[in-house]
Amino acid sequence: MTTPNRGVGKFTAQNLVAVLRATPESNGTDADVARVAEDYDDGVRSHNIAN
Repeated sequence: MTTPNRGVGKFTAQNLVAVLRATPESNGTDADVARVAEDYDDGVRSHNIAN
């Protein structure tokens, strides 16, 4: 099953799923969440998470 590539602003559903999956594996900072989330989705960037 693929995640739909629909988004709000700069986020897509795939980005949000990657962030949610990465959060428990990170140290909680924007940059670290983005770093871990990139393993799940290459489109996640820390400045988008911070916004």
